[in-house]
Order: sequence, then C-alpha cells, then structure tokens
Amino acid sequence: MHCSKTLIAAAAAGNQILQCCVKFLIPGMISYIATIAGRLRAEVNSISEVDQQDVDESFKAFSSLFASFPEGLRKTPSLVAKCSLSNYPLSLGLNALGLLLPVLILLLDPGRRPLTVLHTTTVNQILSWATMSPGPFKDATSRLEKEEREALEASVRQAIEEVRNPTSASPTAVKPQISLRSF
Repeated sequence: MHCSKTLIAAAAAGNQILQCCVKFLIPGMISYIATIAGRLRAEVNSISEVDQQDVDESFKAFSSLFASFPEGLRKTPSLVAKCSLSNYPLSLGLNALGLLLPVLILLLDPGRRPLTVLHTTTVNQILSWATMSPGPFKDATSRLEKEEREALEASVRQAIEEVRNPTSASPTAVKPQISLRSF
C-alpha cells in the first residue's frame, strides 16, 4: 500500500504501463478496505496499527486518483475502467465518488462509542472530497442506498458536533492537521 499513491501519481503523468498497473491495483485496494470493514463489524476490537496505516495509505492513493481526474470525469456517469491511448487512461469513467464513496462508507460506524480513529479518519477523507468537488459529491450521495446515506449523514453530524463541542475524554479524537499535497 505504501507505494500506491506514488504509482497512481506517476500513472497520471501518462505512462501507459503504470496506468495498466493502476487498473489492477484499484480493485485490490477496494477489496482490502471492504475486508477491513468486515473485520471491524465482526470484531468489537479495533484493527491493528499496521492495518490502520495501510488504510491511511489507501486513502492517500484514492485521493491522488480522485485528484487526477479533471472535473468533467468526476461527473461522467458510466463505468469504463480502461488501459488505452485515450486522453484520460486512468479514468474509471464513473463519477469517481460513485465508486469510492460507498467503499469508505463501509468503514463508518456512527453508533459506536467512542468513535474509532478509523471512523474519524474516514469522515475527514469524505469531507475533503466533498470540499474538493461539491457537485460530484452531491451527485454521488444522491445515488447512495438509503442505509449508506443515513450512515454518512449521521457520521457528518457527529463530526460537526465534535468540532462544536470537543470533548477531552475522547481518546480517539484526531487533532486537525495541515496536509501538504505532493505533485
């Protein structure tokens, strides 16, 4: 997972071999996130620190992928993962959030107290995408299943409440950080 962001960034520069690698990397990363979500649901305990780091790296890679799409491709409604000579070979073609958002929602558990670091990190990632592309985000959330949308809304409400009324008793609260983006 640690090189996935770099691989995606390099593929976005136009290297066709790396673009093909990314084509096969993304489904594996999505599967990994789904596996972690399943483990969290099955076990009451939190995930290991190594898994947490890998999830964080996956988020960075997904963000790099999402940022590599021009605004128009973030809104395109059809799924065409391709490895070709087209203008945007990295494109998943789909409203990118329509693919990535449901995967991240699997990690949300707004009913759990105290909130896990993974939950908080996931909400922060989702909110950063919402800020980066409000139109595609609105489109993607309108297409979510009712249960997914409810989990997302509850999680965002909790995040807003936490900002308004921070509690020092919450050991999993993530301090605000400045994220430097590399190109």
